[in-house]
Amino acid sequence: MKVLEIDYDKYIYPEGVSTPEEFADYLLSHTGKFIPMRYYTTDHCRDPFFVESDTAVKYINPAMVTVFRECEVTVLSREEYDRRLAEKIDEKCVGCAKYVRNGGDCGSNICEELSLDGYCWNYESKG
Repeated sequence: MKVLEIDYDKYIYPEGVSTPEEFADYLLSHTGKFIPMRYYTTDHCRDPFFVESDTAVKYINPAMVTVFRECEVTVLSREEYDRRLAEKIDEKCVGCAKYVRNGGDCGSNICEELSLDGYCWNYESKG
């Protein structure tokens, strides 16, 4: 799914807007007022994989948006995200010196460290 990246957050396009060019026009037409925009949170997932129900709203000042870009992310249901994460845990984490199932340095918050593409910023090989 295509989204807008503004200051490292991934925003859902406003209704009626579907391209970066249209978003630039949208910002210009809303100058002088804050605009509410929904974005995907990273509380229980890792970019570029997001949970469809994990969104929040931020109010954006169009005059302060200096850079934005369109990017591609994968949005999944909570159940699908958790299923895929469990598969990655079984593949990746068993070889990590820090991992203890349901505990250890990363076991309790693994969804914030391990991405569905297999990258873990906290990984340390056992061997």
